[in-house]
Amino acid sequence: MALVFLPNGLAYSRAAVLASKAVGGAVQRNRCKRILRARLAQSWAEIKPGFDILVVARKHLLESTPSEVDQSFQKLLVWAGINNKQTDDGTNYTGSGS
Repeated sequence: MALVFLPNGLAYSRAAVLASKAVGGAVQRNRCKRILRARLAQSWAEIKPGFDILVVARKHLLESTPSEVDQSFQKLLVWAGINNKQTDDGTNYTGSGS
């Protein structure tokens, strides 16, 4: 999956999910979008306000386990620096890329 984001200048964030025909037929595209929407909904409280976010499905998402999807999504949020979640020591996760 890929993540595209831009500041939107608003007090809230907006999100969209995209799956192109390269992912597969309509059934596969819809399944990918359902998976990504569910993960986005679970992580919504962790996302900083003020961003427009586009989550793009990739073909390998269909073979991934739910835990792999969760880890990948979390890594993308951290990499992008739009994650509000704090660690146990009170520091913020940042988009340091590591």
